Amino acid sequence: MNIEKASTPQPSLSETSHKSQDSGFSDSEGHGTVLANYCGAKRCDDSDNRSSCDDLSTLPPPAHSSTPKTKEHMIKRCQMEERIYCSREWNSPVKLWLSEVRYLCDPECTSSLQSKPITAGTNENVTRTTSYVVNTIRSLHRQLSSVCSKLNLLYRKINKGNLKGSGRQFERITQRMVNILSEHNEKYTEDFDCSGLQIAFSTLNSREKDVPNLKSIMKTVALLFSKKVEQILLNYIKMLIDLLKNEKSPSSLAIILSGIGSLGLHVSHLADLMAYCSGISHLLSVFVNCSSPAVHTAALNILSTICCTPDSVRQFENSGGVELLSDILTDTTKGEAEYCGAVSLLVQVTAPWLEITVQNMEKQLEPLIASITRLISQSQSSEMLLLCAAALANISCIEPKSIWPLVYCSSTGTLLKAVRILGPKASIFLKEQAVTLLANMSGVKEILPHLTQNRAVPALLCFLQVSLSPLQSSAEKDATFRVQHKAVIALSRLCNDSEAAMQVAELQGVSRLVRLCKEENERNNNDSVLACCLVTLRKITKHCGLDAVKSLNASELVEPELFESILLYSSKCFEMK
Repeated sequence: MNIEKASTPQPSLSETSHKSQDSGFSDSEGHGTVLANYCGAKRCDDSDNRSSCDDLSTLPPPAHSSTPKTKEHMIKRCQMEERIYCSREWNSPVKLWLSEVRYLCDPECTSSLQSKPITAGTNENVTRTTSYVVNTIRSLHRQLSSVCSKLNLLYRKINKGNLKGSGRQFERITQRMVNILSEHNEKYTEDFDCSGLQIAFSTLNSREKDVPNLKSIMKTVALLFSKKVEQILLNYIKMLIDLLKNEKSPSSLAIILSGIGSLGLHVSHLADLMAYCSGISHLLSVFVNCSSPAVHTAALNILSTICCTPDSVRQFENSGGVELLSDILTDTTKGEAEYCGAVSLLVQVTAPWLEITVQNMEKQLEPLIASITRLISQSQSSEMLLLCAAALANISCIEPKSIWPLVYCSSTGTLLKAVRILGPKASIFLKEQAVTLLANMSGVKEILPHLTQNRAVPALLCFLQVSLSPLQSSAEKDATFRVQHKAVIALSRLCNDSEAAMQVAELQGVSRLVRLCKEENERNNNDSVLACCLVTLRKITKHCGLDAVKSLNASELVEPELFESILLYSSKCFEMK
């Protein structure tokens, strides 16, 4: 028994744990098996029956190796394998590994994998077409900007009465327009014949009295050229939409959406072009055709970029976009990136400056407001809080019936708590959205007790303390003005409730209101803030008496008529003096 065990060769380390990953040598067996088979050598179980490597010089190198192999390397490799598998003198696995590692080529597989393209499985036609369309549109946009700048310079030159050389400049500009159109398709130049206009321009530019006619010719040419460029852009946008409509692969859709998203930075009227091509409805269809969260997030970001005109928002609404947003926000399994994209899109389509009413919004108010309130309570991201606050503020502006869902979901208290937790880290823009929501809700008398219970008065008094800083940007300074103004409006409405008025007096809010009235710098020379502060003080004294105002020597703010008090401290009156 012992003799038989001793005669059985032990498996080497290379045979059990060091299998090569090299495409030229690896298979299900170890190094020695493949090399022995390749070189015609037979593995032996003892030293008396070793295979010879003398004929290796006649063999070619392996044909399917990831890197070239020389014959000398093959000979050394085979000899090493024969020595490893046939010799009985290797007692230590470490010695065996040290002898073997000199000729192993495993690291080269890592280098080969690094050179593989990540998008190898992506449809090459989609990649090529998308890249071509996007680059062409960018190039066309640059050419259009160059032509427009030159045309504007010539227009201002003629408007000043400088007609010298204007005919030649106009001819060069129109020729450049023809060249741009012909680069894309010769058919665009068929009805863009400017030769007659060039002759008329050259004839007229010798007389100064013909300046109005020259400007009229330039406007005509610019209008014709812009229409042609619009047709070209529409054709290229349709190519992207057709790709988007026909593709269902997540990788292909990601490439197309990336291309469309990049155009938003270059084509200012991309929203109108996409709406004209029914691109918004096709973007919404991505959510049906693909289940990838990354693709959904990309589509939401693009929609939030292009849904900025009444036509695009109307198409979004008619295509079921509001219902889709409701489904995304009420689904608790989505990721934060997808939630962020959905809320951003909701903020865009409910923007008050669009001056349109989203008709389907009324049916989705409760689920939308409940979902946004949940996100406010759960999210730790300042960006998410700002978006959610803006969404609630916009909905309260455009949809009067949203007040009651806001009360049921306790959205105001949740938002104010999140702002309070952030403390000094809360941005002025977040405070602006919060105070906008309070101002809109305080206009409804029935919910004033609800706002008072949710600490609206302390929040508004804190918002009144905001002040300008030299480190602020212009946008932050404008937001500071708006926060102060809206806080005074909300506080004035809220003081119709006796409990709210008493809270203002108890929290020393009267002194802040008096200071805003008397010091114009505190209210940034805004007389609207002055009027609101005077109205608020009169409401407080109605519920709490005159003691708080008299103790500050400010009786003149509440005893005379309101108009007299306004004239007494108005910034315009100070300027007249």
